[in-house]
Amino acid sequence: MFSIILIISISMAGIYAVFILLFTIGWNKNKRAKNEQEFVHSFSIIIPFYNEQENIPNLLIDLEKLDYPRSMVEIIMINNESTDESGDIIRDYIFENDSKIRLHNSIGGKKDAVWKGINESEHDFVLSIDADCRVPSKILQQYNSLLLSSKVKMVSGPVVFAAKDSFWGKFMEFEFMSLVASGAGAIGVGMPIMANAANMLFDRKMALEAEHVFISEQESGDDIFLLQYVVNKYGAKSVSFLKSEDAIVVTDAPDSIKSWVNQRLRWTAKSKSYSINATSITALVILSYSLLAVILISMSYINIKFLLLAFAVIAFKTIVDLPILYISSGFFDKKHILKYSIFFEIIYPFYVVIIAFTALFYGGKWKDEA
Repeated sequence: MFSIILIISISMAGIYAVFILLFTIGWNKNKRAKNEQEFVHSFSIIIPFYNEQENIPNLLIDLEKLDYPRSMVEIIMINNESTDESGDIIRDYIFENDSKIRLHNSIGGKKDAVWKGINESEHDFVLSIDADCRVPSKILQQYNSLLLSSKVKMVSGPVVFAAKDSFWGKFMEFEFMSLVASGAGAIGVGMPIMANAANMLFDRKMALEAEHVFISEQESGDDIFLLQYVVNKYGAKSVSFLKSEDAIVVTDAPDSIKSWVNQRLRWTAKSKSYSINATSITALVILSYSLLAVILISMSYINIKFLLLAFAVIAFKTIVDLPILYISSGFFDKKHILKYSIFFEIIYPFYVVIIAFTALFYGGKWKDEA
């Protein structure tokens, strides 16, 4: 019995290593954006929001500081039925500063708000940003530079969690950074698996063709489903990653373990709607390897060899993950969390398995949902 499980473990370790190696190669293949001074492309920034009164003031400051010709930028904010003062804060800001920001209202979920923003936009490229983010001043310059050298339909931008002091806060940073880095690496080797609407650029005309992505019963996932639409219709080469520190959008991690788990449950639950592609296959590989570690630990009462094999499986994952984590942590200025990586790698299999199987029966809650 042990021999069979050992063979299975080695095989799964090999498959996992191939995927992570590809992502590491892909991260390095992604070219850094050049600082071009030729401003050619115009942008519509759409920002859907719901009850973000604490974050809106900082976001408005960031938008005011954008270093790009004003005539080539429009900012559209979509109020998704907020019950706090978010809308009033924006209206007051527009009036007091004679701002060109356009404020619209939408009814329904976030996808409805995004669709409203796309239909209200006028420029060729749409930049989606979440309202709880801090936006760097040169972000549009970086997108413009990439578009000057690449004819793409969609660009995944870098996103990172703000630093946290607690152990679980650092685990959130670590886990989210690994997701973004893996997604970037996957794009680099021509197998896009994820994008994040907190920093995501796409061709407006293409998005208007993909109405079904935004008008559906699925509550969330417009970023992943739009990515899949682009890959299926235009090919993987039509997707790029913006590798620039000047384009990193910073967002706060969920403010509690409960809200973080809810967020991950929402993300995982929508995977049931994925077709069989690079995204679903990658998710299956990660889940299978994590499940292997958990099963081996649970079988340790039969024979101590299973516990030793579990440690070997986790240690192997730690070694395989290290190169892409080390490189990407330098890019995101997150090297300080790598010293906790051995602890995070031990926790990670249990976290993945619990979230995955819970999401089969429960899809999580949205903010302020009873």
